Amino acid sequence: MNVKRMMCMWPAVVMTVALCLCGCSNDTDTADFQAETTNEITGDIEQDKNVRIIVTSDMHGKMLGFDYTLDEPDMSGSLAQVSTAIEQYRDDNTILVDVGDTIQDNLADIFNDEPVHPMVQGMNAIGYDICVTGNHEYNYGMDTVRKYMNTLDAKCLLGNVYDEKMQPLADGYTIMEKNGIRIAFIGMVTPNIVNWDKDNLDGYTVTDPANETNRIIDEIEEDINNGKIAPVDAYVGVFHMMDNGEYETKNSGWNDVAHACPRLNIILGAHGHECINSTLEGDIAVVENESMGKTIQVVNMTFATGDNTKTDMAKPLKGIITESVKINDYEEDAEIVKLFAPYDERAKEYSETVIGTIAGSWQPKEMIEGINPMLLEDTPVQSLIQEVMMYYADADVALSAPNTNEDGVQPGEMAMSDISRIYRYVNSLYCVKMSGLQLHKYLEWSAGCYQQYEDKDVMVAFNDVPVYMFDTASGVNYEIDISKPEGERIVNLTYPDGKEVADDDELKVAVNDYRYSTSISLPGVIYEKDDIPQLIETDIGSDIGDIRFLIIDYIKNVKGGTVENKCDNNWRLIGCDWDEQAHNKAVKLVNNKTIDLTSGKKGTPCIRKITVDDLK
Repeated sequence: MNVKRMMCMWPAVVMTVALCLCGCSNDTDTADFQAETTNEITGDIEQDKNVRIIVTSDMHGKMLGFDYTLDEPDMSGSLAQVSTAIEQYRDDNTILVDVGDTIQDNLADIFNDEPVHPMVQGMNAIGYDICVTGNHEYNYGMDTVRKYMNTLDAKCLLGNVYDEKMQPLADGYTIMEKNGIRIAFIGMVTPNIVNWDKDNLDGYTVTDPANETNRIIDEIEEDINNGKIAPVDAYVGVFHMMDNGEYETKNSGWNDVAHACPRLNIILGAHGHECINSTLEGDIAVVENESMGKTIQVVNMTFATGDNTKTDMAKPLKGIITESVKINDYEEDAEIVKLFAPYDERAKEYSETVIGTIAGSWQPKEMIEGINPMLLEDTPVQSLIQEVMMYYADADVALSAPNTNEDGVQPGEMAMSDISRIYRYVNSLYCVKMSGLQLHKYLEWSAGCYQQYEDKDVMVAFNDVPVYMFDTASGVNYEIDISKPEGERIVNLTYPDGKEVADDDELKVAVNDYRYSTSISLPGVIYEKDDIPQLIETDIGSDIGDIRFLIIDYIKNVKGGTVENKCDNNWRLIGCDWDEQAHNKAVKLVNNKTIDLTSGKKGTPCIRKITVDDLK
């Protein structure tokens, strides 16, 4: 079925009906959406009017079909490919919208000092109409946020962030007219930016997106009733938020905002990196994209005009049809490639810069296809990261998570791209004071990623939580007994000299800013309000850079350009008392894909247990 020709044939009465067709398409038929329908009430012939919205989001620095962090081609999506797809779907009645997270990741931050960021240059060249900020725009400080918004040719919307004087950073809404149809676009960012970038937002106020959305709609409707503006035919929420809220923050997910704001007709979501086409309660349509340009969403809105051509009457919305478009088969737009050429060259040179040498090699005890070795044993990668964190924070203990699925650092020259392999995200180094009991609680929380081992199990299984929520520690020795229930798994917690870590011991613990903001400092995640570890220092080594640059500095200037590929082996899993022969058979069957691992969200591996029954 050609979704672009599916029309809603209900009577032209004042009602909103949202139809969402899920699935990805690379259909290049861009026929006009104008269609004649018969008014089933009067029998008159009316000319429906149509408006198309093309939606991108979470581009995360993907200029071209190349992953600069890994120094390898990746044509799964890019702004240059998206540009080609946009041109095939755009017509005179199209509004082009981006829903944020544009200038972070894929080494995009190396261009933050440019007068106009190359991603912004590309969006300006493509001709975006509306943009909102994503949460990652705030990673680099408010000056960067302002420059990002001010250098966009598009109208930038931001209805729930206020400066020190309680002035909004940008307008909360805009009304655009296409094909005689007036649509109000309302822009919001997730309020959880105050958790992730608390220091950057010091003095700023971030408000509830649902309250702000209803306030804006009230304001628009008051202006309509007072004759200040013409009627609005539809309300569109442009929300950099995922489906459900995070960290129990009220109205931080578009499901909750939709429930609180029933006058919305459609929500353009983001942040969750999922391809979503859905209809919510109240006939509110919602779309969301995968990350890094892997998809775009095409939203087609059909309005019944009939006799409602007067300027004082809104046109009934007859239907909404949404289409997901996969980008991987699209060629790059030659003009955008030319625009990005100098930045592409700089990013590749940066990625290929040699920073040191790795001496020695490491082979995991066991390689299981699809399961990161860092979840099963200590690794040289984690040991190196934690060694760096403890060194610069002058800490007793360091906590870090698997930042990548790389199996280890190979011997030989190490380039900048290798650093991105072992520490992919832009995180600052923090230091907190923990008691021995608080550290124990933290490690118990982290060990909750494992499912409890049972007699028939032949492999480790995981709860459906993202891999990056599993931290290990250096500076102490311990065992994780997965045969025990959650909260009782950390045993034999000692210092390297064998002395037991007592509950009232005080330790300086190095963590990254993301973990501090989203887990340690938020009451109810690990600690209660009166038990939160004391923050000692933030942005440690900021004159050098984030943790990736601290790793680089450590290799070059502390280790003289050479680091050993060695491992602390300070923690291990116990309690998995399976039959070794059965376990080896299971691993073999998984590795040759006879048994498939069932993955969860964010790539969590093996959430369905593999037991002796699977070996029969």
